[in-house]
Amino acid sequence: MKQLKVAFPDDLRSRMQVSASANGRSLADEIRRRVEESFDRENSYDVQTGALVRAIDDFAALIRVATGHLWHEHAGAHWAFRNMITARLQRLRPQGERSFGAGELPNARIVASDDPEAIGHALETLNFHQKAEK
Repeated sequence: MKQLKVAFPDDLRSRMQVSASANGRSLADEIRRRVEESFDRENSYDVQTGALVRAIDDFAALIRVATGHLWHEHAGAHWAFRNMITARLQRLRPQGERSFGAGELPNARIVASDDPEAIGHALETLNFHQKAEK
């Protein structure tokens, strides 16, 4: 490994040190982990999905500025946030039928349904419960 001299503002260095301590890591290990995660995250999305993920991050900040509330702590802020996401998804919606034709789905699937709404709900439920277990 090569050493790299990097300067951090005091507040960022302090936040990194707190995080490193909380995670039982050295400051250097915490910085390495975060840099690696940022590259992993960047490379795990196709271009359109990456843009949507960044937009949702921006939406959360915009909701807080516009309403004075976090989207997950106030029902009105939550509804506005939900509508931002829905509007963006609608803007990006591909042309075509909202169904899967014969042969368009893999034979081995996580969800045994051909209905896009049922597939979406089932996958969200699966994801939610997997995250809750961790």
